[in-house]
Amino acid sequence: MQTITVKLAGQEVQVEELPSRRNAAWRERWMRELLTADTVRGALLDYAPALAGPLDSPDLYDSEVNAAFWEVMALADPFGRPLPRPITEAPPATEPN
Repeated sequence: MQTITVKLAGQEVQVEELPSRRNAAWRERWMRELLTADTVRGALLDYAPALAGPLDSPDLYDSEVNAAFWEVMALADPFGRPLPRPITEAPPATEPN
């Protein structure tokens, strides 16, 4: 079992990998969902109820929710496939030709 630490509203929270069948059910549900701020919060709460307090904090930033979601998505993927980087992260700078 893997564990990751996500930071939400200035709090670090441990998130443990779900057992295989629960992980598969979570992926099935949330990888098909149209992602909005509310559905991302719902997906995080569904995966790790311990995130409820920080997700309810008035000090929570959307960028933190986005980063936590992609971290949990990576944790939920059994093959460690690369996932898109958070939309708040700028693409790498390139040199003009």
